[in-house]
Amino acid sequence: MRKEHENIGGNDCFVLEWIEKDILWVDPNHHWVLRQRTIFTDDKHKKYTIRFQDYKEIESGIWFPFKLSIDVYANTVVEPKSNWGKIAKRWTFEIHELTTDSLPETFFDVTLPIGTLVIDGIRGATYTITDPDADPFAGLIAQGIKANNAVKYRAVGIIIGSILVLIAVWLMLQRMEGK
Repeated sequence: MRKEHENIGGNDCFVLEWIEKDILWVDPNHHWVLRQRTIFTDDKHKKYTIRFQDYKEIESGIWFPFKLSIDVYANTVVEPKSNWGKIAKRWTFEIHELTTDSLPETFFDVTLPIGTLVIDGIRGATYTITDPDADPFAGLIAQGIKANNAVKYRAVGIIIGSILVLIAVWLMLQRMEGK
């Protein structure tokens, strides 16, 4: 953890850094929410920065960001060196409605229009929808395409790692307050 705090969007944050791997900015004054995260490539260049904004309490004591922006940096493998460290694209996501009530099973039904290009990263396949009434995943299942477990394990690892870091920070701060 850095000794100095940093201001992210007007919020004074603790900075947790795994040097040249990952940096987290945690806001101790607003329910310990994550304000920003920067992840680096294996060759120690910025890969992307995620900003978490517009937190709302969705249930008692549970705060959730309703706006998320992701800066994706130039790929150091394929981009010229002059582009390294520069933002190649920015994605912004906003949640307009969020409920924690149970959802009917039909909520998860997927209907894609004819001609939709599907890039299925989990199964490692790309295909185009030709029948709007068909299950968009049935063709892959019929072909016997198996899940790409590396993608799943990486996602689970990132989630678990983030949770463990937040727990470690919380425990450290509890010890600091007790001194």
